[in-house]
Amino acid sequence: MVKFFVVILGFATTSSIRVATFRATAILLLILAAPSSQVSAQNPQQPAPATPESGTVVGATQMPAGTIIRGSTLTQPPAEPATIGNATRGLASLPGPLEKLAPASLREADPGPSNVAKTDMAKADMAKTDIPSAMAPGDLMVRRDTVLTAPDTFTSAVADPSVGSLGQAIFQTFNWYAARSLNNGATWTYLNPYTMFPTTGNFAAGFCCNQRVTQDPSRDLMIWSLQYTKTNSTSTGTNGIRIAVANGAADLANNTWQVHDFTPGDFGFAQGYWFDFPGLAVSSNYLYFTYNVFTTNGDAWTAAVIGRIPLGALSNNTPFTLDKFISTSPGHFTITPVSGATSRMFFAAVSTQTSITVFDWPESATSPTQHIVNGLNATYFSPVSPRPTCPAFDATDPCMNGDSRMQTGWVSSTELGFAWASSQNPATGRPYPFTRVAILNPNAPATILSQPDLWNSSYAYMYPALALNARGHVGGAIDALGGSQGPGVASTLLGLVRDDYSGADWGTVAVATSNAGTPSRWGNYNGSAHHDVYTNTWLIGGKVQMGGTADANSRVHNAWIMRERDNPAVFTDDPLVVGATMVKAVHFLELRARIDQVRMARGLGGYAWSGDLAVGTTVRAQHIVELREALRQAYVAAGVTPPTYTDNTLTAGMTIKAVHITELRNEVLALQ
Repeated sequence: MVKFFVVILGFATTSSIRVATFRATAILLLILAAPSSQVSAQNPQQPAPATPESGTVVGATQMPAGTIIRGSTLTQPPAEPATIGNATRGLASLPGPLEKLAPASLREADPGPSNVAKTDMAKADMAKTDIPSAMAPGDLMVRRDTVLTAPDTFTSAVADPSVGSLGQAIFQTFNWYAARSLNNGATWTYLNPYTMFPTTGNFAAGFCCNQRVTQDPSRDLMIWSLQYTKTNSTSTGTNGIRIAVANGAADLANNTWQVHDFTPGDFGFAQGYWFDFPGLAVSSNYLYFTYNVFTTNGDAWTAAVIGRIPLGALSNNTPFTLDKFISTSPGHFTITPVSGATSRMFFAAVSTQTSITVFDWPESATSPTQHIVNGLNATYFSPVSPRPTCPAFDATDPCMNGDSRMQTGWVSSTELGFAWASSQNPATGRPYPFTRVAILNPNAPATILSQPDLWNSSYAYMYPALALNARGHVGGAIDALGGSQGPGVASTLLGLVRDDYSGADWGTVAVATSNAGTPSRWGNYNGSAHHDVYTNTWLIGGKVQMGGTADANSRVHNAWIMRERDNPAVFTDDPLVVGATMVKAVHFLELRARIDQVRMARGLGGYAWSGDLAVGTTVRAQHIVELREALRQAYVAAGVTPPTYTDNTLTAGMTIKAVHITELRNEVLALQ
């Protein structure tokens, strides 16, 4: 080891397993078991009885090109806006018909014990996993975990995180702002949606909550949806949703967004209606967004809508045709799109206790085809089953705002999967709320292949968020809530994978734990996306509570999970730690070897490095300059714009900093 007398100045990183917490909107989601007596202005009214297929409308509307808006970035999370008040804090996604007075045609008797194989997800699977020095290829690991929110900042205990990836850039949203990293999670800056975009017309009440993120790597797009507050609760009220597009890493770095606005009027609804609860996904050539529509006066669920936008129009910022699908059928509450779609996008909604409706929308068609999937194992919810409950050690109950809306989905060449929540049913061996899973045949969507539920006899599993990786495997995040998880543990944020190692079951790895629960609330969804560069790995977003039940005790996490076989080659002393890491020859030798590898992969020979780096060698600026030049040539050979660096011009006598080495590591990995 070479001990240099220069000081490495670098960034502080989070530990590989850190706990995080959030503030949540103060609105309680009415859960699976809200009794009929609770129908009120706070609890949406039931729609008229309808069969799952009825009450649908399709159409198209011509929309203009987007408006370009450039915002500022913050080095710290934003402060709470002075104008937010309790009105915005009181907003949250509203429950749907099945949790209220479900029409008689949708009510069913308890179907009895499930016939699915009861794979109890063992607590042993949740042992906290750091990155040991040697791991087997199939070991599930947390490569990095970062807490994005500081104590007592403007966060929410109903965090609703969503995440996307564009090259080495990561973009994560949550209540009530967004975070951005341009170096694969090493450092982060923040965006404030309250101040970034205009607030006029349907958007006059300001930004609310409920953000989603998706990515289109083929066109280098990061896509962000934002929900705005309804203007009032009378028949003249309304709101809007905003879709913002960063066209390439440069736009994301400059916080430049191409903005497209949509209102209930674009879907044929007059004043008196508002959008709530987003979904967002892409196929090969289209972006899809989904929302529920409620009345502003009384919050009665009215419809579920799908919008489809050509990705080419977003990439080129040209006018486009918005294809629309609108359903007023109560069995279509919350239509959720899948990850991994190519020429056909799939969606699903939970329709009855034993059925879901799948929507199959080929890119060549103007509207989706519906498939009713009957004969599923039971989903337990009101009015048949009790409200979800999972009391934690501190007497809080984080499950009580769960409901049966469709949470997540994915599609590969061999399977079409969906996951959603169910209340507990001790009589059938499910003492805690659990996650229902249905695996279908993508070529015959009404055909059930398997139902590998996620459940445990000691705690609940809720809020799955799953994405498809390049290998065709599915992974993401899920919460283990309440129950008995060990002394002082109220919840665990888990990485979740179903692949060739897990087989028909699921693999989990603990990311972070809570030392406090929340009273009758937790969240609406978590986030997951495959990494744009390391495409067999996943980025996930979730939350935990630390030190109390309040919004200020919420900690939002961004984590990078993978199997060891997909772990990008680890550098010695990764990350470099301020004041602790000694400069070593191996730091430079590893970079030389990696850069030579990427050069040879692009038809270049190894670089003519000057001199050896042995113990006792003095580090010179030339060592960094050579590394940068050798890598620049590889970028040019690959047809990619070469990177820029901190202290872009190094001269003799300058201090070698940790960031100089870290940036080179990240740029090498980006080209591998």
